[in-house]
Amino acid sequence: MDEKNNLIFDSQEENTAENGSVESGSVHPSHTHSDSHHGSHHHSHSHSSRKRRKSTKVKKFIKRNKYKIANAVIAVLFVGVLIVLGVLLDGSKNLGGDNSPDKSSGNNITEDAIQIEAPLFDEEVMIVGPAVKAYADADSSVQAVSIYNDYIALGQLDTGLPVTLYYNVKGMPAGCSVTGSEILVSEYKDFSSSENYSLTADETSVDVYHLKTNTKYYYRIDISLSNGTQTSVSGSFKTADTPRILSVDGVRNMRDIGGYRTSDGKTVRQGMLYRSTELDGKVEPKFTITAEGRNDMLSVLGIRTDMDLRLATDNPDGTDALGAGVKHNYYGAPMYGEAFTEEGKAAIRNIFADLADKNNYPVLMHCTHGMDRTGTVCYLLEAVLGMSEEDMMKDYQFSSLCHGKLWGLNEMNEFIGRLKSYDGDTIQKKAENYLLSTGVTEAEITAIREIYLEG
Repeated sequence: MDEKNNLIFDSQEENTAENGSVESGSVHPSHTHSDSHHGSHHHSHSHSSRKRRKSTKVKKFIKRNKYKIANAVIAVLFVGVLIVLGVLLDGSKNLGGDNSPDKSSGNNITEDAIQIEAPLFDEEVMIVGPAVKAYADADSSVQAVSIYNDYIALGQLDTGLPVTLYYNVKGMPAGCSVTGSEILVSEYKDFSSSENYSLTADETSVDVYHLKTNTKYYYRIDISLSNGTQTSVSGSFKTADTPRILSVDGVRNMRDIGGYRTSDGKTVRQGMLYRSTELDGKVEPKFTITAEGRNDMLSVLGIRTDMDLRLATDNPDGTDALGAGVKHNYYGAPMYGEAFTEEGKAAIRNIFADLADKNNYPVLMHCTHGMDRTGTVCYLLEAVLGMSEEDMMKDYQFSSLCHGKLWGLNEMNEFIGRLKSYDGDTIQKKAENYLLSTGVTEAEITAIREIYLEG
């Protein structure tokens, strides 16, 4: 501090000395000019020399010790930063932290000093397998069959993955134990319309399936203790933006057509229409839904209408795989070029009339393999909603991640070519004009768009 002050002070004196020597010569009387000038000059020269020597010493000191001085300044600044951070962290600790559902939390301190560890989601959660992600990200020229061949060593590829929610209790008071817990998962911060999972005292985790993609979820874990109290921890996570693939026991090739963007910037709602293989195994016995799968369809996905694109004769005993509580309609739908025949157009008209009825949703649509007839109808639906040709073709080809082949690709390309012969400057307008030619009304097309599109 003294050195700095001296440096400033010396600089000022040096300037004064230089200017003062001129001023002193101008104020002395003429008869003493010689002696006075000599004395003044000698005094000024001597004083100025001392100041210059002092200034030089200061400069040399600074030059010799510049690194020590710099380190000292840095040390002072660093200590200051630590002090500020300490104050901020201490303030955050005193506030108890933010454990609201807006933020995922790794733990929660209760009044009884019980610490609950729960998952902390720093990144978006992937709920599809690597093959699905690889094909979704691939260039439009890449066929899904090639992805299938690259990944088939991993096993079944058309599967949806769960998000695992768990907890771990630490600091339990002596004589106290967990008697049970409940995990709530919801798209809403107030946990309305939540899925609830009850766990026994020995269970500490649950795998949550059938989540929507590109969606933020809130979770809360309520833990009951043997002393009659309850404590909880909460957080949130966001699923990645991918196609939505679902795993329902006994059913294959199942996915949601929602989540895609349209040409006008809207999004196709998820949870409205699912497509899959058959459920009853009447044509392919390996596609037979189990009791667990049926519960998922009814209780989790809430299916209200089974839109069966097969012929009624494909199910001669007339059983309904999802039970009498679900509407089950047969359509005898066309595949590919059959959609341009009179019989095919009549089936399309009936299908789209039911798609225009909001009371039918959520809908499960399927044929036998969920690829040809289902692929044709879904392409028309997606086109009239305004999805891009690339997304529609990818949705169609995802079936080969189940079957390992796509035996109708050439026929699908021919179907698209014929669809493009209809009037319209976009595939959406062409699909609309095709549907109008079958007898589907403009009001029904409008209703379908209102049901499916958001944003």
